Amino acid sequence: MPDGALASAGPIEPHALIEARDLRYGYPGSHGEDALRGASLKVVAGEIVLLRGHSGSGKTTLLCVLSGLLTPSDGSVRIDGVDLGALGPAARTRLRLDRFGFVFQRFALISALRARENVELVLTAGGMPSRDARQHATAQLAALGIGSKAERLPAELSGGEQQRVAIARALAKRPSIVFADEPTSSLDRASGMEAARLLCAVARDEHAAVVIASHDDRIAPLVDRVVEVIDGRCV
Repeated sequence: MPDGALASAGPIEPHALIEARDLRYGYPGSHGEDALRGASLKVVAGEIVLLRGHSGSGKTTLLCVLSGLLTPSDGSVRIDGVDLGALGPAARTRLRLDRFGFVFQRFALISALRARENVELVLTAGGMPSRDARQHATAQLAALGIGSKAERLPAELSGGEQQRVAIARALAKRPSIVFADEPTSSLDRASGMEAARLLCAVARDEHAAVVIASHDDRIAPLVDRVVEVIDGRCV
């Protein structure tokens, strides 16, 4: 190889985990007003991205399309090179189980299950043996500072504690991508920011890509990049 050939090749481009192009999506009964109107986005491995926009801007719809919870009417989403549009329902569900973690706006914990059991559930659904799932769930809750509450039901936890359980559940299986929809909106100011910091810190430790949909400007300093979502487009 000639001297200087490596230097002239330039920097290696980071690996893209998410590549979305020209996404369009309209809800039934929307009378032609699409929630997404040609949105495009690229997220690389280990990157934390905030989709910021006001209510109705399309940020949550974009999050749902990127994660395969909604199917776009046009455009494409590739996850680590795999076209979501080419996958059937079962394969798409398996991809979410294997590769994604989710943090929902209102926690989405199962009220009849203890904190530990809420985390265990995603692990056993992914094929982990029950004993291993219990140990892993307990360790994940402890890492998020809520190990002493592992045997409590969601109703016995504060809002901030419930969100920690939700974060533990999202990160327990070490996903390559985490999707978070308004992770601070159901919490008071202090609890909301603590939850956001924990999510970003643990995700960085695991080198997971994170996509957060939120109108909360306080999250912006915690992320690598802010993408404004306006009228169904990324700007």
